[in-house]
Amino acid sequence: MHLKEKVKYAIMKSAAFALSSAMLIMSVPISVNAEETQYADGTFEGSGKGHVDTIVLDVTIANGKIVDIKTKQHNETPEYWEMAVPDMYNNIINKGDTAVDTISGATDSSNGIKDAVNQALEISASKATEDKNKIFESGNGTQDDPYIIHTTDQLQKFAKSVTADNDYSGKYIVLDSDVNISNISWEPIGGNDCAFNGDFNGQNHSIIGMKIGSYSNSYMITGKNTYVGFFGILNKDAQIKNLKITGIDIESEGRNGNGIIGSIAGGMNGYDDKGNLHGAVIDNCYVSGSIYHESDNGDNYVGGIVGWQKKGAVINCKSDVVVSCYVSDQDKIAAAAGIAGVLDQGLIANSLSIESVGGGTDGNNSVTPIISNLVAINKGTVSSCYASGSLSTRNESKYAGMISGWITTTGKAYDSKYDKETGMSIGGESITPPAPVGTQDAASLNDDGFTYAGGLSDNLEGFEFSGLKETADDLNASFKNYPVDITRYGVNINSLKKWYVGTNSNYADLGSAKATIVYKQPVCELVPESALQYKKVIEQIDAIGDVTLEKENAIQEARTGYDALSEDQKTKVSNYELLTQAEAKLSELKKEEENSKTDKIAATEVEKKIDAIGTVTKDSGDIIKAARTAYDALSDTQKAMVSNVDVLTTAEEAYKKLNSSGNTPNTNDILTGTDKSLSDTKNTSPKTIEGKSLKGTSKTVKTGDTAKIFLPICGIIFSAGLIMIVVIRHKKNKYMP
Repeated sequence: MHLKEKVKYAIMKSAAFALSSAMLIMSVPISVNAEETQYADGTFEGSGKGHVDTIVLDVTIANGKIVDIKTKQHNETPEYWEMAVPDMYNNIINKGDTAVDTISGATDSSNGIKDAVNQALEISASKATEDKNKIFESGNGTQDDPYIIHTTDQLQKFAKSVTADNDYSGKYIVLDSDVNISNISWEPIGGNDCAFNGDFNGQNHSIIGMKIGSYSNSYMITGKNTYVGFFGILNKDAQIKNLKITGIDIESEGRNGNGIIGSIAGGMNGYDDKGNLHGAVIDNCYVSGSIYHESDNGDNYVGGIVGWQKKGAVINCKSDVVVSCYVSDQDKIAAAAGIAGVLDQGLIANSLSIESVGGGTDGNNSVTPIISNLVAINKGTVSSCYASGSLSTRNESKYAGMISGWITTTGKAYDSKYDKETGMSIGGESITPPAPVGTQDAASLNDDGFTYAGGLSDNLEGFEFSGLKETADDLNASFKNYPVDITRYGVNINSLKKWYVGTNSNYADLGSAKATIVYKQPVCELVPESALQYKKVIEQIDAIGDVTLEKENAIQEARTGYDALSEDQKTKVSNYELLTQAEAKLSELKKEEENSKTDKIAATEVEKKIDAIGTVTKDSGDIIKAARTAYDALSDTQKAMVSNVDVLTTAEEAYKKLNSSGNTPNTNDILTGTDKSLSDTKNTSPKTIEGKSLKGTSKTVKTGDTAKIFLPICGIIFSAGLIMIVVIRHKKNKYMP
């Protein structure tokens, strides 16, 4: 460069420096103190006026701090730009804002850089303010455009946003990255009163370091039912899937309260209508860490996945959580399990628990604790599950089992495997091999009377470590004749995953391939014919109908069938009272029949006495009186059976006439009646005396021997004829000449 040019350049440089200095003195650069202003993370564009033209920069913010500045556009003189850029960028990044000195000789460019950075910071601060009032990263909550959670702050805001008026029904939420919450004390989503009812998809991302309470400051439980977990309560339509929660540390303490605690949810709700088993679903989730709960009182239920599951389903889940539950009051429940503290009418299928479970009370009540590697209190259905964690109780308990601590009258456990080499210690006593079930109640019947509702277990097998592959194969084989219709719980038929054993794995695990399910009702649910005899007895009793003497055999058969039943089956004969009523009625009818026979005999004897009266003569008084006395001694019922009582009354009237004054009989003491004859040789039909029949209701009355009547009459006629002859002859003799 020539001397003249060098001088000119120096003069220009000095002038520029002087002008820049003057401007710097007259104006204060815009800068925001990072400690006073919060910035949104991200890369933000800013621009400022340089010496020649506009400078455009990209400023990157991470965790609220400037971490990078990149040049996006400038038209500055290269020499001046190169003088300004390196130091200005580094100074701003190190200082955290633009309150830094400009570079001598490149003042305009330096101020342009500061202006561009300040503009980017303003945009970031504005977004931070906007984000502060915004719950989600983006999305509108539909299945195609779900709400996205990206940060810890968003997750916390979401948790607090679940209220009774906003339970997210029909809304979809997803994680688009792992979220670390280890630096905060987690409050369950929705709290204890507001149940989440939407769809939460972790997309296989993790919630890291969930802490609820601590060793020195336990999460206090004082309410009647306090639900603790990542979610407090899941409502009946909630879906939680593809979620991992790691580094779990729950330390809770109860004071006259009931703790219901699980890693993913304290409680799960189902539909209220009877027979509908649909409810919340937890699918393909993984949890690891520990839960420790102790309480001085109340019933307490702790599960590695969920505390209390009402209907719905937990499928394809893995629990690697150490679970402990201790209650001071020995009369209260301490239930602890690797999957669920209580399974109430719901389904747990194709899931595993591989960590230890412990529980106890301060007393020695064998009713509690209730512990299991899978389900403590099973009032629902467990199928194709795997258990390998150890079990231990502080005191004696008869409710400790690898698959279920207690299977109630509505509980079922099918086709599940457990590690028989794992440890089980009950009240200090080692149990080898461990029991699959602690206590199993007697089977109960469904309303149809032909199938069992629960109190069932089938194909629960222990395995050794050397048989892991065979165990996985057996679990996969169960899909071909699957013992549960999983669709009844709101789960798609092709939802379950296949099992496998990984290289150097200590347990069977779930893969990604889906299994093909073929449902087949297990034989153990079908009531055997011998157990259905009570139904036959019910039918026999119903068939009796109106009770008659002809129904005696039917009544006896029903009684014989009932007496042959077991005491349990007898309680199921709902119409037994009808049988006892029929027996009482039959007894009455038989008594009436017996009385009727006695009455008939008495009536027949009287009929014989009346028949014996025969022809009424003057000497018939005693026999008529005997017949009358016998008749009068009868009961009204017996009297009604006497068919010839009219003969008796007729004979009494005839006898009275024979012995009345002014009526002297002939020498043969014959009663002839008003027409001088009681019979006619030409007509053997009964005659009447004064219009009264001598015929009874069923027998013809005979009033004497026909010959005894006929001969005297003939004599009378003969005598009359002789008299007439004598008279005629006398007349002839009188008038003859």
